Amino acid sequence: MIYKFERPLIGDNMEGYSQKLYQCPICKLYYKNEEMAKKCRAWCSKHSSCNLAITKYSIERMKN
Repeated sequence: MIYKFERPLIGDNMEGYSQKLYQCPICKLYYKNEEMAKKCRAWCSKHSSCNLAITKYSIERMKN
């Protein structure tokens, strides 16, 4: 299951975002679109790790 947020998120580097965000339930990274969150979840589930080619699209990475 991908978690969908439609309200502003505060804390954990999410302050100031007021758009829809999707969270991988395994690694807890946020994405702007559901497709990337699903890819992240699939990778995390299968490999028990993160994939840099996927996580580079996470909100956390974009804010740095």
